[in-house]
Amino acid sequence: LVSKVAAAQVGQGGVLAVAALTGLVDGHDTTALTAGMHAEGQLATSAATLAILLALTTNTVTKMALVASARLPKFSRHVLVSLAASLAATWLGWLATKCLVPPS
Repeated sequence: LVSKVAAAQVGQGGVLAVAALTGLVDGHDTTALTAGMHAEGQLATSAATLAILLALTTNTVTKMALVASARLPKFSRHVLVSLAASLAATWLGWLATKCLVPPS
């Protein structure tokens, strides 16, 4: 609901901000809503993709903070490296498509 209101009032930039904020708590619902808005024609493909990436990023940062606060150094190190590598690969994949795929 907040994303739809933000889209109506502020445009796609509002959706990106809401996606980043709501991703702190739940990336799945944010992704589903964003995909639904895209399917309904309310959000361009590029904005929907970026909104989902922002939700994924902020959600991953939340997970990293929780893991780091566990005070289990060996466990934390492994999980943090895995999360960081996964997030980096996701953004690099997005960047590669932006650089390698010509605009349609």
